[in-house]
Amino acid sequence: RTGAAPLAWLRDTALRSGWLRPSAPPSEQLRGMAQRVLATCLARARADADAARKRLIRAGVQLQEGFAVLTGAHQVRIAEATSHEAETIVLALGSRPRRPERFPWASGVVCDSQSVLAQGRLPRSIFILGAEEEGCEFASVLAALGVQVTLIERRRKLFRGADRDVLEHLHHGLQQLGVSVATEESIESVEPREEGGQRHAWIRLASGRAEACERLLIVAGRIPRSDGLGLEALGVARDVRGF
Repeated sequence: RTGAAPLAWLRDTALRSGWLRPSAPPSEQLRGMAQRVLATCLARARADADAARKRLIRAGVQLQEGFAVLTGAHQVRIAEATSHEAETIVLALGSRPRRPERFPWASGVVCDSQSVLAQGRLPRSIFILGAEEEGCEFASVLAALGVQVTLIERRRKLFRGADRDVLEHLHHGLQQLGVSVATEESIESVEPREEGGQRHAWIRLASGRAEACERLLIVAGRIPRSDGLGLEALGVARDVRGF
């Protein structure tokens, strides 16, 4: 609700309005329109979630909120208090963005794909680490909306499995939108700073380049929400990524 949906709304609006055509630099008016689109999308997502909850309650579904732990093959404990038994327990947990531990996530300047748009405002500048599909999509849409974007990829090329012609077209299109693309590059350190009441990140790259940006977006794939479920106690093995 705070990641893919807002990005899709911004992308579709940009396409309909011609913003993704780099014929003219983005204006403050365009940026203000994008802010309103983003706010509308987040409000719509909250309203949709509330409506879905009400439909489930009307249908007789009992809803309980809290962290659940499997305590047996047919038992689950919710919020460390209420225990339930059932013949069948279905795990429908979805996934979440992977958050490498070396980045200062609690600083407020490092984001993942779900949190970068959740506050309802576009940053003025952003570094994006990871140039697979999701990273390139964020880079193109945000740049079209007037955000200063730097896209960083540790490999020699974008999109590991894409054809050469596609990569050349993608690279050219990103540069036309004003995206600074840095391949065979990585982040050495991230230092959160605050100036004039505004927080930003001071990024130092492996090449020695150092630059400030308002936000750092880490796009490092997704992992299942399987931590702490008690799967190991039931004999269910997981790999290092949680699958």
